[in-house]
Amino acid sequence: MPDWISADADDYVRRAIAIAGQPDQLQPLRESLRDQVAASALFDGIAFARDFTDALRGMWQEKGSARL
Repeated sequence: MPDWISADADDYVRRAIAIAGQPDQLQPLRESLRDQVAASALFDGIAFARDFTDALRGMWQEKGSARL
């Protein structure tokens, strides 16, 4: 939900009030959000584990080469 990203606390409150004031626009979101989340990269456990492992390995290798 890129359009929900806030710059600061005041922006967050402004956006939350604006969104809450449009219940007719929230209904389609409620109906589709579960599927959107399930299809996101965060819920691809295999890819997430691979990417996380690669990141850890890269940090470990970078730390090791810094000692040389």
